[in-house]
Amino acid sequence: MPLIKPEDSLETIFNTIKHELHRAYLDKKHPFRYVNLATVGVDGVHQRLVVFRELSEDLKLTIYTDIRSEKVVDINFNPRVSLLLYHPQKQVQIRMEGHAGIHHRDELTHDRWQRVQGDARKSYGTILAPGTGIKQSTYDDYLTENEGQYFAVISIQISTVELLQLNRGEHIRVKYEKSATNWVGQWLVP
Repeated sequence: MPLIKPEDSLETIFNTIKHELHRAYLDKKHPFRYVNLATVGVDGVHQRLVVFRELSEDLKLTIYTDIRSEKVVDINFNPRVSLLLYHPQKQVQIRMEGHAGIHHRDELTHDRWQRVQGDARKSYGTILAPGTGIKQSTYDDYLTENEGQYFAVISIQISTVELLQLNRGEHIRVKYEKSATNWVGQWLVP
């Protein structure tokens, strides 16, 4: 069953998008929970799947990472990012663009670190930076006890949202751009 229908208004569709994004960070099984994040670094474009952690009412998306990761280096080089989400059952793709900011060792990261529990903390506690070559497939030898010293939060202020609903010859495509005070929608050719 599609997420949106041809008779839906631009306002209804935008509210549906926000609702689905809100569900995604609450429901660990929602397809939008895992987001393809694209960044631009000194040596080109990089993509990776990240876990979508929070969404504010004004469409600020939050991701957790290790401060030493490639995505942080890329965002410091160029804060413009692109996100891609796909829901296979509803056959809908959402592309978003925005500007990312890095938080590290501040009140926000301290608060979010308290929410990271159990084994999940290991992701931010390796002696070596993510992507560093190691001699074996396991990295238990590289774990260290830390209180989130490498934990960082990426906040992405979304400025553009584009939805493509696949629906057997009746595809629907819309784009929303954030103006100074609100979101402006536009129908697009699919």
